[in-house]
Order: sequence, then C-alpha cells, then structure tokens
Amino acid sequence: MGVSAKIDRNSWQEKEPFAYSFPYRSWDSVMPLFTFPLHWHDYYEILYVLKGNTYASIGGQTYEASEGDILTINKQLVHGFFPSSPGTSARIFQFESKIFNESDNELRDGVLGAPVFARKPLLSVKKDGALYEKAAALIAEMFREYHVRDAGYRLCIKSKLYEYALLFLREIKPEEVVKSGRDTNSRYINERLERILSFIFKNCDKPGLSLDDAANDAALSKFHFTRFFKKQTGQSFHAYLSMVRVSHAVENLLKTDISITDIAYQCGFSSLKTFNRVFKTYTGKSPSQYRSLVVQPPPVGEAS
Repeated sequence: MGVSAKIDRNSWQEKEPFAYSFPYRSWDSVMPLFTFPLHWHDYYEILYVLKGNTYASIGGQTYEASEGDILTINKQLVHGFFPSSPGTSARIFQFESKIFNESDNELRDGVLGAPVFARKPLLSVKKDGALYEKAAALIAEMFREYHVRDAGYRLCIKSKLYEYALLFLREIKPEEVVKSGRDTNSRYINERLERILSFIFKNCDKPGLSLDDAANDAALSKFHFTRFFKKQTGQSFHAYLSMVRVSHAVENLLKTDISITDIAYQCGFSSLKTFNRVFKTYTGKSPSQYRSLVVQPPPVGEAS
C-alpha cells in the first residue's frame, strides 16, 4: 500500500509487513465486535483506543480499556480481546525488539527482571495523569512520523520508542508492576498453549466437548491441564470455551440472517435456553437484542 503525504483522518490505515531494516508499523483499525482469540507473537504491541471500549486479557489478567486508554503488550505474552462495543476503534503499533537491540537487554528491568513493557499493561486516561499524558504524546508523534514520513522519520520513531521504554522503567513504581504469573520468554509454554487453543477452536461447535477431551489432546492429566490453562490464560477451560462459542455466535448474528436457534446449535450450545443465558452473561444482552442493536433497518425507500 502506498503512503500519501498527508494523514487521512477519515480512513483506516492498512498494516504493512515489517521491513527488515525497520521492523515497525502502525495503523488504525475497527475492533472486531466478536472475540479476537488469545494468541501470542514475537513482537511488541501498543493499542490506543480511539473510540468505544474493549476488554483485553493480557498475561492471564483482564483489563477494561475505554476511549483514550493505552494498552502495552510485551512480546510472547498471551493476550486477546473480548467483544468490543459497536464502533470501537483503535490505533495499533507493532514493532520487533531488534529495532532496539537484538539481545533485548535494553528492554529488561535490571532490578525486577521483568520486561519493561510488561510493567503496566494499561495506562488510563482518567487515572494515570502525567504518566499517561507523556505516553500519549509519544505514541501520537510516532504515528504522525510513520505516516507523514519526513526526512529522518525512522530516527525519530526509534527515539520516541526509547523514550516510551524509559517512561515505563523510570516512572512506574516497583509496587505498581503487574505480575503476570508466567514465564513470558518460554516458547515451549506458548506452543503448548497454542495447541490447546487450536483444539478448542476446531471443536467448539461440538456440544459434548469436555475438559477431558482437551486434556487428552494436550497429553496432560485433567489436574495438570486445569492448572496450566488457568495460569496461562487467567480463565477456566469452561469459561474460555463459552467465550469462544459466544464470539462465534456474535459473528453469525452480525454477518448472517441465520435464525437464533440455528446459531445456538451451530456454535456448540446444547439448548436455546443455555445459549440465551450464556450469551447474556458475556454481552449483557439477549441474542435478539444484540442483533437488533447492531443491524439497523435500511432507510425508507431503499431496498432491504
């Protein structure tokens, strides 16, 4: 995608692949109304909520992020997003550690041993005062530099990223540092979790899917599976399975005209009553209320 000389405030920037010489990108995006599943990757991510609100699971803890809030996600940390309010949008920044130093030494806290960007996942526009203002100013400048691309924009972005990291290291008190309860550098743990989540997504439409099935597929005892899953995601197996099923149901409600009863059974619920109860637990609305809220009738005089 070509980059224009000016930022178009009314369009969403598409993400570009990382350039080998400059592994950084940023763009605006509408957040999915349905769940963006738990996942991990080998780059860092910053998410600035432009409009609406979303719920993020980061390192097994849940955060509610509203307009103006900033989420910072360390690399290799399992994270995902719960259903957002309709129209929620975010400014997304992604970058690899080699933009700093291949060894990652510059991005670790020498005292606490925690990755700098994992110290405080949520910066709140309402609660974090001067710290928030500094962080917001830095990411605003990074976004502008990336999309305007004046001479030296790469140097400017790198300098702002260093300032952003230094902000986390020097201005967040040790007692504020969030403990994720997991080894964020363990590829083995991530790969095992990825296998489990993949199994859940492939089989969530089966009403009889059980904890035993998932534990057997992961070659773990039921006890060890339960402890491992809870530690890595912050959720129980059944809670996460219900969330995945609801997210699929939300997608069907928004994108198809399939009946609510058929959606319930296609998404793995054993009865319409159970579907209605679980759906309302996660979204605050019944399936019919949710569909009518988002799907508006066409203007008078236009074909439906």
